[in-house]
Amino acid sequence: LLFEDPRSAKLWLGIVNTFAFDWVIRRYITTTINYFILENMPFPRMEHKTALIDSIIEYVDAISDLENCEAAWNEKAYTQYAFNRAKLEVCVLEAYGLNIEDLNTIADDFPLVDQTAQYANGGNQPTFEIIRTCINDDGDLRQTVSSYCGNGFMPFLPNEYIRAIKQHDGK
Repeated sequence: LLFEDPRSAKLWLGIVNTFAFDWVIRRYITTTINYFILENMPFPRMEHKTALIDSIIEYVDAISDLENCEAAWNEKAYTQYAFNRAKLEVCVLEAYGLNIEDLNTIADDFPLVDQTAQYANGGNQPTFEIIRTCINDDGDLRQTVSSYCGNGFMPFLPNEYIRAIKQHDGK
């Protein structure tokens, strides 16, 4: 894929790395994707939503900065990563015109997200709980993210990666 400018590339990157886009694309494919399928995927229309575009790019930059950091991640860095991912998810939901009920439908189709955390968290998926908190905009997002991360839950990380970390740490 070629983009006219870095902002367009970051906008595309932000959109395609969210649950909303993942959910949409799974309606079209089963295991593989090619350019022709990708070319026909519905992307949100955002020509007149400059602030939303700027926010998506801002969160992509913040996530990229954290991912490219040379230092080992501590709880503070991981908490900031989860916070930025939640904000990005909500921006893309807004770009698609989706609400919390739509998020609940999407979450129902991803039962394996946070699978390792669900057993210890009463069946709740921390990743989607954080996104819901962000949608509700009750001012409690940082506290919710900090609480989950502080309790050892790792929202937005694949189960395989979490298992590897816990196995490495002997947990």
